[in-house]
Amino acid sequence: ILRLLLRYTCNGINCRVILQNSHDLYVLQRKIKIKRNNLTLIPGSGVDLDKYVKTEISESTPVAILASRMIWDKGVGEFVRVAKRLKSEGFHARFVLVGMPDYENPFSISESQLQNWNDEGWVEWWGFRADMPKVIAKAWVVCLPTYYGEGVPKVLLEAMASGRPIITTEMPGCQDLVRLNRNGLLVVPRDEESLLDSLRGLLSDLPLCKRMGKVGRKIVETEYTVGHVSEATLSIYKELLEI
Repeated sequence: ILRLLLRYTCNGINCRVILQNSHDLYVLQRKIKIKRNNLTLIPGSGVDLDKYVKTEISESTPVAILASRMIWDKGVGEFVRVAKRLKSEGFHARFVLVGMPDYENPFSISESQLQNWNDEGWVEWWGFRADMPKVIAKAWVVCLPTYYGEGVPKVLLEAMASGRPIITTEMPGCQDLVRLNRNGLLVVPRDEESLLDSLRGLLSDLPLCKRMGKVGRKIVETEYTVGHVSEATLSIYKELLEI
């Protein structure tokens, strides 16, 4: 029923569907058969470059940050297990979770579990933070090993704007952000080995993190600013109002 409603509602001359990633564009065009001229791709909701400025990566202990709602589907469990494995090997780094449980989500991680991980010392749980530019500035790498489709994860855009490399999965909305081996790395969803190798590689190579961070900042400047998104959205309204 939803497919039929979308197909017949959205193929009118004055209808436009805005999408955030190429996968969703493909699905609506190829699977649901919405005409291409009724679909517009506007990648993400934009980043404020005055708020998220490029900062130098500290040469102190390497830090990997996963910032999101604390639900299993974000790959939090995999991140914690990889942190434990690396630290057990004697790898010198800090692994940080930033965010709170989503209490209405059946896949939410409990506060007691998050606190236990923190107390065990494998990861640090920082909870809710309103000062994300300062949080990201502490990172060498920002990681989001999610295994469900996203729009375009804003935390990854904020990390790129801050000059940080990203590690994320080959999932819709995530893979669009990674220019492979240039601004970050893609890992297989739920695959701890690829996540472990990627984290170990970047957290062992400060010059590489700096080079990738520089590329990420340039990508955001040219494609993902608030200005880009606002201009693209307003142009659609203008076009529709003139029909």
